[in-house]
Amino acid sequence: MIHAQTPDGKKNFLLRGANTPRGDVTIAKVSVLTPQGDKVVWDITGSGGSSGLTGSAAPGSVSGAGASSQAIEITTNETAVSVAGAAGSVSYSWAKTAGADTWSIHAPLSNRTRFSSLGLNTGESRTATFTCTIRDASGRTATVDVTAFVINYGDPRGDIITP
Repeated sequence: MIHAQTPDGKKNFLLRGANTPRGDVTIAKVSVLTPQGDKVVWDITGSGGSSGLTGSAAPGSVSGAGASSQAIEITTNETAVSVAGAAGSVSYSWAKTAGADTWSIHAPLSNRTRFSSLGLNTGESRTATFTCTIRDASGRTATVDVTAFVINYGDPRGDIITP
């Protein structure tokens, strides 16, 4: 905490710092001290002294399906990340954190994306977890996980008897 004083020795504002994930100290809260008490003029700390940056995904679980006797690529429905408590502009970065190497991310630097898995054989299903890292202009980060599921049901004509 930094205290600044007027020439007559009275405090007139406070600067409160917060550590970033890199260990830097950034100004997180500025208060002007008035005879009536503190007046907060800028606060990026959020509630409870936490970073205040949060994210959520809707939906938090996505899926896709296909029906083929061949190995196919299947794409999930779209998920979108929403952010609260950001300071300035926000960037997004998706990464696969669990699952087979056959998965891909359609828009890895967007808040909205779909996921695909290549080479699903008849009757095969796959699950993966993807994490979106959100970073705001002050360097604070938050993460959101999304689970993806895909399945190839096989040839839809498999139960038809042909002469």
